[in-house]
Amino acid sequence: MKPTILLIASITLTPRTTFAANPALMITWKATSHVPAAYTGKALPTIGSPLTVSAAIIDNGRVIDPSSYSVRWYEDGNLSKTVRGDASFRSFAPRMGEDSLTLRASVPDYGGETLDTFIDIPVALPEIVIDSAKLPMLTPLFYFWNITDPSSLSVEWSSDENGTTVRAKNPAHPFEFAEASLPPQ
Repeated sequence: MKPTILLIASITLTPRTTFAANPALMITWKATSHVPAAYTGKALPTIGSPLTVSAAIIDNGRVIDPSSYSVRWYEDGNLSKTVRGDASFRSFAPRMGEDSLTLRASVPDYGGETLDTFIDIPVALPEIVIDSAKLPMLTPLFYFWNITDPSSLSVEWSSDENGTTVRAKNPAHPFEFAEASLPPQ
């Protein structure tokens, strides 16, 4: 009787590490927008920012060789481009009035079935944060700007009894601007 009990105990105590047999399509993306060097989050796109997007098939816990399939890319429901699976797709964040970009990747014939996945990429507004850690020096930190060099921004400082204000504008994109205030100390 003891060997049977041990056998049952070993079956019930063995961890189950099986992977789903169904293949899945995964989207990854990277936005080209400026963030401070110390920023550790994902750089979100801002109005008009370039995006580099890729898709990968995960099957039985393994990434499948991407060169053996093609990916159809749809932006907001419209077919934009078909690329080989190992090629990335370039897109741009919407210009004005939209807070996200919906992308769909589709692999039309993978093992006799179509794989689809969707992603909503949030579009951030440019932001300025005033770093006052080294008072009396104030430093503007620029987040999610469609620039490569912060010195290209037009920055305007003002100060009155209500505090200090910084306003920045991107001359290359006249609708990109932000304002931040530091209350009086």
